[in-house]
Amino acid sequence: MKNYILLILLISTCSASCKKYLDAKPQSSLATIENLQDLQALLDNTKQLNGDDYGVGSFPIFGELGTDDYIMNEEYLNYIFIDRRNAYLWKQDIFEGQPSVDWNNAYQGIFYTNYILEQLENFERNPGNSIYWDNIKGSALFYRSWIYFNLVQLFSPQYQQNNAKTALGLPLVFSSNIYQNISRANLEDTYAQILLDLKSAISFLPTKAIYNTRPSKAAAYSLFSNIYLQQSNYNQAKLYADSVLLLQNNLIDYNSITNTAFPFSYKNPEVIFLASNSDSYINAEGASQVDTSLMKTYAFTDLRKALFFNESAPNVYNFKGNYTGYDKFFCGYAVDEIYLIRAEAKARLGNTNSALEDLNLLLSKRYENGTFNPYKNLTQSEVIKLILLERRKELIFRSRRWPDLKRLNLSPAFAVTLKRVIENNTITLPPNDKRYVYPIPNDVIVRSNIPQNER
Repeated sequence: MKNYILLILLISTCSASCKKYLDAKPQSSLATIENLQDLQALLDNTKQLNGDDYGVGSFPIFGELGTDDYIMNEEYLNYIFIDRRNAYLWKQDIFEGQPSVDWNNAYQGIFYTNYILEQLENFERNPGNSIYWDNIKGSALFYRSWIYFNLVQLFSPQYQQNNAKTALGLPLVFSSNIYQNISRANLEDTYAQILLDLKSAISFLPTKAIYNTRPSKAAAYSLFSNIYLQQSNYNQAKLYADSVLLLQNNLIDYNSITNTAFPFSYKNPEVIFLASNSDSYINAEGASQVDTSLMKTYAFTDLRKALFFNESAPNVYNFKGNYTGYDKFFCGYAVDEIYLIRAEAKARLGNTNSALEDLNLLLSKRYENGTFNPYKNLTQSEVIKLILLERRKELIFRSRRWPDLKRLNLSPAFAVTLKRVIENNTITLPPNDKRYVYPIPNDVIVRSNIPQNER
């Protein structure tokens, strides 16, 4: 256990001290794993992998910063970190030469998983340890797949099959050796690796995890459905959403929820995999407010309006509906999202009646008793448009909006131009703008000589 604690300390301080290409490495030569319990303890370090109270975790905040779901107080912009401010303003230069905590934290998580997978090879799987061994193997592969998927939404262009082999993907790292040479894979190979890790993880993961911070088959199927939705592979997105809902399908009736400062528990039955964003200060009262046009889409009898939002001033709302149970943004997987993925996939495939069944089931749990009128007799385009609106309303501040904007902007019917008004000047982010792909931090470029994203 002493060695395990040493390893945690080394990992925790590495991003500040290591001067290698990713600033994110556990010094494996300085720590010895004595048994499988030590490896499981590393995986259970939710601070590093799932996120915690102090802005640490492998899930980047950039999936929220540039979206149209909120409006930042102009005065507050002067007090936030440079990269957060620049991302909100869609600047060409995001980091201004500074390292990125979000990039480094994510690659720390990847090195973490690589280290665990390497150490696991020192322990032979046998009938006496197979449950432990399998859970460690499956969990490490899941985390690596999940982290890469989260990163590719931010630092690579939107996946399109016709150019994925020439578009830039991510640096794919499979060793805890920090001295290896790295290069950027293409986008096709990046997604292929994400899927390979996840497919490998499935056979090792338990159907249901002991704790919802641990990966499970349901969590892996949820990630699969997200990946395929992002690739516009609706048959596979539906297939894996079906697989999730066979294992976990309970929806909370919001009529049963008491409206408090944070109404939802992290143990609520919809949560499949618990994770939080690296920070949520952009939602602080006085710092920002939920977009006013978005707020108008919540009907008076829609319980989400009261349970998701706090009215801090007349018509000024802040979000409070995190499935983390406190102020950190939930970015894991939950049953409501899976119903929405399946509904969209069905609608895209032409099965509009079944799509509306899924959507109506979800919404029947979100409105005051007796006030929701189920949708019916809509055209395919109307159903898709409705599902996308409800997806935005239900999954607000779960880091889904930015990837959704990227994929939907490929279709003229759903493309939007984002606008912000700063000091009476309007700035815009047109559909498919190169600024939808964040730059790789300059210190990483300098050390590794990998190609930079065009902005």
